[in-house]
Amino acid sequence: MTSSAIHCAERRPLPRFYPILFLLLPCLLAYDPSAPRPLPALHSTIDAILSSPCRPAADPNLLTHELQVAEEEHAKDVSRARRRHPIDWSEPVENGGDALPCAPAGSFGPHVLSYPTTNLPHANSDLVLRTSAPLLSSAECDALLDAAERTGSARGWASRYTLQSTQTEVHLDDLPAETQAWVLRDAVPRLCRTVSARMFTDADGHCSVPPESLAIYDALVIKYDPSVGKSHLVAHADFGLVSCTIQLNDGFEGGGTWYQCLEGPAGAGSGGTVGAGTGQRTGKGHATMHAGPLWHAGAHTTGRAPRYILTLFLLSDRFPDANRRLQNRVINALRVANLYGEGSAAPNKRKVGRAAEAATALLGCALHLHPLDAESYADLVPAYRKLGRLDLAAEAGRTACSVDMLHDAQNFGTWFQYGESLVALAEEAGAKGRRTSILTEAIATYREVVRLHRVQPAAATGGGSFLSSALSGLGGALRRRALTDEDTVEAG
Repeated sequence: MTSSAIHCAERRPLPRFYPILFLLLPCLLAYDPSAPRPLPALHSTIDAILSSPCRPAADPNLLTHELQVAEEEHAKDVSRARRRHPIDWSEPVENGGDALPCAPAGSFGPHVLSYPTTNLPHANSDLVLRTSAPLLSSAECDALLDAAERTGSARGWASRYTLQSTQTEVHLDDLPAETQAWVLRDAVPRLCRTVSARMFTDADGHCSVPPESLAIYDALVIKYDPSVGKSHLVAHADFGLVSCTIQLNDGFEGGGTWYQCLEGPAGAGSGGTVGAGTGQRTGKGHATMHAGPLWHAGAHTTGRAPRYILTLFLLSDRFPDANRRLQNRVINALRVANLYGEGSAAPNKRKVGRAAEAATALLGCALHLHPLDAESYADLVPAYRKLGRLDLAAEAGRTACSVDMLHDAQNFGTWFQYGESLVALAEEAGAKGRRTSILTEAIATYREVVRLHRVQPAAATGGGSFLSSALSGLGGALRRRALTDEDTVEAG
């Protein structure tokens, strides 16, 4: 910069907001965005959660009907699974004698899967296990991987099961017949005996899910290839009783499965990674098994080398999970509501209302079956918002976060929509004092959303766009409240 340019810059008048900045300078210097902030007031006991006014009552007739439908659908799914993936039990093994040794990946609360019983139908709370010995030899992994690559090259790697653009797969029944045969004869029976012995057999030897009761709902070789941007799988829960993942290769970086309910190195709410990631590592040929309903994500595979896993989703003819089937129906009802919502091609308030009412009724049945299921409370939030019940939507968000905290977990998306529902409720609040109180709760919620984005992996939080939305929501709530200079500083 020349001296004349400097002179001109010095003569330029200060912008109008400079005096405000000078007044706020002490607050700016004292403000620490990483300082611990109080959480919003959540329900701290099971009784408080169970008595939440957002919980809809279950209609007895609808519940009876849905349970019958669940039984029928489950029987069809098991029959279809056995036709598609016929497990070869021809080599008998007494009392699960070849079950692999396993180590629990961490401890879980007693009511993650059921209440008042303890994690039904599991025999204990070891809901994520990793094998201490390989299920597949290195040569078997290489053979399966070679078959998958040849099939993928011929048919194309796609995403038919997960419908996500962040990874690709080929299905086991797309592989050559001889490959399917040895997997279903040599690997799957031992895997099923391991699952049965380690997850569903109690200390007295009683087994609630025998190996032969298990069936493969689907099986696929998944390819995470960071070199082409296919590196992870977003957070989700699986449909099925147990999900099993077998690592097929080495030589890659990152990866693994992140579990929301596990304790991680980044502190409260961070979750933990099992598999090939930076957390609890597994080796080539080793298996990780987890209860299907657990919230989890495929952590980002980094570097250049791809990561391959064989994933199997298991059902049991002994346990039709009516709760999960009800939640799937809720998702479909909410999709219908979105199809006819504002901004859609054919908005229709009546159809939106009917779909939201159907979703609420189904969630009443689901919460009757499992009254401590955070996912059902979280699904109540959009249902109530579409019905114009913003007070109940905010309470459903509060209750969903409370249930997660009870399970020593925090779901980024649930906290995010809790903040959104509070801001919407504040907009319609009449009295200024009530509006300020709601905004204060929203601010505490959005602060927690921002913190969770920092401690959870990107696969669990959806990446930078959700952080931008959370920061925007936080800033908007702070500007609306504007109680102190610190509010103004943080909003900026």
